[in-house]
Amino acid sequence: MKQGTLQSGVYLLWIIFAIIFCAGAIGLKVGTPAHPGPGFMPFLVGIFLGGISLLTLFRALRARPKTASGNVTELFALGKLRKPAVMCGAVFGYALLLPSLGYLPSTFALMLGLFKGLAAQRWSVAIIAALLAVILSYYIFVVWLGCQVPSLPNFMVT
Repeated sequence: MKQGTLQSGVYLLWIIFAIIFCAGAIGLKVGTPAHPGPGFMPFLVGIFLGGISLLTLFRALRARPKTASGNVTELFALGKLRKPAVMCGAVFGYALLLPSLGYLPSTFALMLGLFKGLAAQRWSVAIIAALLAVILSYYIFVVWLGCQVPSLPNFMVT
């Protein structure tokens, strides 16, 4: 399978996803621009996603690939799946740890794992970057936006 065909298939999947997204938004009652319903923004997001996917599909179909390199087995080679697998595992672990450990330790562990595991940073750089990411994200979401998150582990909160 050529890479252009694979890309076109991916764009078609995004278009199908946008159609499903718009159908779900219509089920929520879209409303009008003057009186938007709960499905108004999701409907606009679906339209935007579908439009961008259509544009990129047309560009991919119009462009001729210079080389016919790569096949499906190359695309899904084990070495290329390492980083996405680590990322998915880290986010899954974060979702499991967040309710029991709280935002600060869970986010620190996630960021430290990503900086050390994916970016292959030195320990000092990874720790400092993880601390900065936790402090900055806590300030943005909790202090500035007023979101409520379980900041500390359950056993520390009375």
